[in-house]
Amino acid sequence: MKNFFYDISTSITGLWNTRDELKLSNVRTGYRRYTLAMPMCLGIANMMSSLFRANTPLFGLDPKVTLYCAYLFGAFLFLFVPAKGFLAVSQSASAVSAASFGAWLILPVGEAQSYAAMLCWFALGMCVFCATYVYMLVINNTERFLGAVIITFNYGFCLLLDGVGVTDYPVWKTLPLLFLSASIACILFFRSEELCGSFEKGAQRADKTMYPAFALFFIFFLMDAFISFMYIRGGRQTILFFGMGATLGSLLYVAVQLLFNRSIWHVWNMYFVLLTVSFALMQTETDSALYYAGSFICGLCTIGYAAAFYTFGGVMKKFGSMALFKKFMCCACLPSLIFAFVTMGLLQAYVPVHIPTISLTAASIFLMLYVLLSPMFQKYLFDADWFDDYHKYDMTAITQQVEKTDYLGDYKLTPREKEVCVLLLSGLSRKQIGIELHISHATVGFHCTSLYKKLEINSLSELFAMFGINRALNETVR
Repeated sequence: MKNFFYDISTSITGLWNTRDELKLSNVRTGYRRYTLAMPMCLGIANMMSSLFRANTPLFGLDPKVTLYCAYLFGAFLFLFVPAKGFLAVSQSASAVSAASFGAWLILPVGEAQSYAAMLCWFALGMCVFCATYVYMLVINNTERFLGAVIITFNYGFCLLLDGVGVTDYPVWKTLPLLFLSASIACILFFRSEELCGSFEKGAQRADKTMYPAFALFFIFFLMDAFISFMYIRGGRQTILFFGMGATLGSLLYVAVQLLFNRSIWHVWNMYFVLLTVSFALMQTETDSALYYAGSFICGLCTIGYAAAFYTFGGVMKKFGSMALFKKFMCCACLPSLIFAFVTMGLLQAYVPVHIPTISLTAASIFLMLYVLLSPMFQKYLFDADWFDDYHKYDMTAITQQVEKTDYLGDYKLTPREKEVCVLLLSGLSRKQIGIELHISHATVGFHCTSLYKKLEINSLSELFAMFGINRALNETVR
């Protein structure tokens, strides 16, 4: 028992000092469409309940239920999208979503309008999964971070507007129209040559690192179902406080990771602590000051939204492929969302008065498990090889820098020499480069000698200095 708690304290101490190397200079101008596609698509999806609450019910079901089912079904069909048809499917889905949303805007209230909304949400489900694919497997760490910030801010801002009563006015419909227009613009400008690298990754077995990352992903969406119930209990007033907290949550996320350079481990810690505290405060009457404070703190928990996509996206980028993305997102994530949705529906139907207590109990258990399982999370997630990519400069940016230097200096580096240069600047030793490129140590040495000669340098230190990269930072993780 003594060793058990010693392991926990040791792992927490080690993780406390972890940092992520995020620099806005790594954001590529030409890749903004891939960074923004998912935040814009989710911006519309997060407005579902408030935007379509006045729809005519279909099949005797609440409008939100039919729209959610259509959305999940559209997302599930991504399972059958081939790599060659990705662009055609994503762009067709965005066109259908736009056309059906336009029909919903002009049709009078009735079944026809509700069917238009259902078709819109079906197509949007496909759009979201196409956008999520590029978010996880195409963009780099800093771009993924920026996308997570926008997702969180959009979510909080929409709820803030809902809380102040903007949803009662026709102008409310212009916001999703802007989100939809931005989503379509991003998806229409997807380029096959920029996506082909992710498609070329062959099917492979899931790395063990992916399972704890997915566990956190699942826990967030399960608890999000409880959050959705808790903050609406007090009506528009608590929605307002939640929206304020959720909007500020995006700024909190920026402060933790960008200003203070703390790792995503710190964000997850804050999420579980804030979640437990907020649910504890929300055990009171819905019109009390404590409940309002709990709603605000609960809004700050939207940092978990950013953390979930950022963490799982990082693991997927490192070990994933299109086949693994489909396996996890279509066959594991969607059932998890349905499970959370059904669980909350059953609780609301049979024991609504006990949901605050159940929410607090669940949050407390997950916080305790997160702390007690710190050694496991350190070993398989936050201290695993894949996490090295968060501690050092992004290889995408290094690759671009090498290409630019070669072009401007006319060094005439071969493709293999460029690869070796990028890996050296990423902190790999010659032995590790040989393993990475499947070549012998002698061959690596040959390429290094040729590289140094063309660049007119004599040492690794001069190579790092030439490209303005902090050698110590990139080598501390090795």
